[in-house]
Amino acid sequence: MWTTSGDWWLNYRGAAASDQRVAEGRYWELFYQLADRATSRDEILSNYESEARRLGGEVFNRSSTRMVFRLTQPGGGVIWCRLDARSGGAYELEIIDEAELDLSVEFDADALLDALNRDGRVAIYGILFDVNRATLRPGSGTVLDTIASIMDADPGLRLEVQGHTDATGTAERNRVLSRERAGAVVSALRLYGVGAGRLVARGFGPDQPIGDNSTDEGRQRNRRVELVRLP
Repeated sequence: MWTTSGDWWLNYRGAAASDQRVAEGRYWELFYQLADRATSRDEILSNYESEARRLGGEVFNRSSTRMVFRLTQPGGGVIWCRLDARSGGAYELEIIDEAELDLSVEFDADALLDALNRDGRVAIYGILFDVNRATLRPGSGTVLDTIASIMDADPGLRLEVQGHTDATGTAERNRVLSRERAGAVVSALRLYGVGAGRLVARGFGPDQPIGDNSTDEGRQRNRRVELVRLP
């Protein structure tokens, strides 16, 4: 059974209570009529299932007329789809664009420095990049300001800037991407006047996870920048 409330959440229950799936986010309800009205329900479902699996998605509870599938977006977040195939080449598609878990942590310079002094490292989720690129997004400025301020206050502080990814895609590509992103952070901090000898960029790709890569939340935790205090 699918239900909607206020056009923003959708709940699916399978045959068993343990089969329940809940998604919340932006909601669309789309209706399609294929030009070839002889297209069968099975053909419609099979085409969507094949494409969903090709994109790395998961398929749930396919029946003779309905199917639920989930796609993980490269930049984070999840899209849930419910397909209802009808006769005469028609079908209905309900889509939920589930918001990515907000892992951003607001901290001031003192809190950041305390974490580095106490633990020697800190994970940062407020440095944002374009999808599958090392281009910093404008929303990263606040965190970069904070990092630059602690380095300005402590001229002896040296940091290794580490890039980390989840396990989506190839490990080698993720290692390259994480290294490029760490380098982009270092380059941005250099613009604040931080000396080149005080910053080191390294990329580890998916090799040092702190979350479960089989879950959405775990993958989101793994996509991070870490600052490590150097001697």
